[in-house]
Amino acid sequence: ALEQAVALDPRSRVSGHNHSWVLSALGRDVEARAACQRVLDFAPDYDGCLEALAVSALLRGELDVAAPLLDRLATTMGLGGHAAAKELVEAFAGRGDRDALARRLAASDPMGHLVANSGVLLEGFHTPALLVGLGRNDLAIDFVERIMDTEGDDAGWALVAPELDAIRCDPRIIAVFEGRNARDPRAETLCRGKP
Repeated sequence: ALEQAVALDPRSRVSGHNHSWVLSALGRDVEARAACQRVLDFAPDYDGCLEALAVSALLRGELDVAAPLLDRLATTMGLGGHAAAKELVEAFAGRGDRDALARRLAASDPMGHLVANSGVLLEGFHTPALLVGLGRNDLAIDFVERIMDTEGDDAGWALVAPELDAIRCDPRIIAVFEGRNARDPRAETLCRGKP
């Protein structure tokens, strides 16, 4: 259906971005990135795709790609996120205090990216994947459980991310899915035969 929506209106930022998210959730990262890049080709400051491509690049270790995307995102958002952008790149490069950043991300408000000078640049649903990328699976699980109680549905978006496969079989993540009466097809494959 999203492919049809994009075909009907190829210049729709929202359809293109949502299509990218679905592709990403299906583990089709190359296609997901291409879908967002097409959006940026006609809407170069569209925050959703700047953010999606930046996070993808961070998690792949392509810091030379992530840094300018994060900087553009900070400029686009206009909420003082340049320091947060730099800190993310430095942490994923192995410099700076990765653990302190991970603890701050884990304690952050999932909607903090909308608050000026909050130190949060990215939407909350990216936080669990970033925490896994920083080697703090425990904090990623804590964050997912915490955002289950927020008004938004960030937990749902976070849970479909393939980047969470490292924690997908954890009993606490399984309980999150069960609490939502949701099925996790990735877990059905990855967790088969695990205690």
